[in-house]
Amino acid sequence: MPLLGYVCFDAPFITLIARAGGVANLHQSKSHRVFFQVDNAMHYDREIESTMKIKVARTGDLRALYAHLIRHGAESGKNNDYVFAPYDEPCERPWAEFKTESEKRWTLSLSECGWERCWFLVVGKEVRGHLRLRHAAGLQTSLHRALLMMGIENGYRGKGHGSEFMCTSLKWAKTKKSLAWVQLNVFAHNRPARALYRKFGFKRVGYNRDLFRVQGQPIDDIEMSVRL
Repeated sequence: MPLLGYVCFDAPFITLIARAGGVANLHQSKSHRVFFQVDNAMHYDREIESTMKIKVARTGDLRALYAHLIRHGAESGKNNDYVFAPYDEPCERPWAEFKTESEKRWTLSLSECGWERCWFLVVGKEVRGHLRLRHAAGLQTSLHRALLMMGIENGYRGKGHGSEFMCTSLKWAKTKKSLAWVQLNVFAHNRPARALYRKFGFKRVGYNRDLFRVQGQPIDDIEMSVRL
C-alpha cells in the first residue's frame, strides 16, 4: 500500500492516512477508523473509532509486549515469512528476567549505560508491533549512539506502521542533544525493511557475509546508520 501521508506528533500517538492506488481503501472492521480518498479530499468515518495506535511503552504494558515478542519471534521463517531472527527455533526469555531488565532499562536516563525507550503498535488491547531504541554498545564512550530494533507481526505489515514507528522514534531521538547516531542491523534478504530504512536516511556502513546460519541457510547481515 503506497503511503499517502502521515502526521507526526510528539507522542504518544500518530495517525496514518493511506490509500491504495487512488481507490477508496475501506476497512470493514468496526474496530478501525476508516480513512479513504474521494476526489482528492480526505474523509473518514467518524462513527468507526480506531483502536490502532502507536504508543509510548510504559512498565504497565510489559506483559502485553512480552506476549507480542513471543508471537512475533515464532513467525521468523515460517509460512513464507522472512527469516528475521538469528536462531533456528524461537528463543523465549523467562518472563521474570524480561520484566526486570526492561523495567531497569526504561528508567535509566540517556546519560546512563544500558538505557532503552520503546514504542508499540496497539490493536484493541493487543500489542502487534514494537520499536526499541537502546544504548548501542553498553559503554560510557558510546552513549552518543542508539541501536534501533523493530518488529511488526505478520498481518499488520504493509500498512504504514513501519513508517509510523520510524517517524516517531527518530523525531524523539533528534530532540536529544546527547544522541548523534542511530544504527541498526538488517538481514540482506529482507529488502522491504532495507527500503524502509533507506527512506529515513539510513546508509549501509557494513556487510557481514554468512554471519548466521539459520536452519542451514547462510544469512548475510547489513549494518546501517543515520546521523541525527
